Amino acid sequence: MRTPNLDALAKDGMRFGNCFATPVCSPARSEVMTGKYNFRTGFRDMASRKGAVSSLDPKAHPTIPQLPQP
Repeated sequence: MRTPNLDALAKDGMRFGNCFATPVCSPARSEVMTGKYNFRTGFRDMASRKGAVSSLDPKAHPTIPQLPQP
């Protein structure tokens, strides 16, 4: 089976060798989605807890798929 898109991604894509994340789902998810530490996006606790941030501000913290393509 030919996989030209996967081959191009493997050749020209970015490789992430390390990821440092808080072991709580919402902060870790915000780190993986934005490439920023959780304290920069405002997620310091699970989104379901009272007083916690419940969503990302898309203008201040765009997710990796939302970034402009080169």
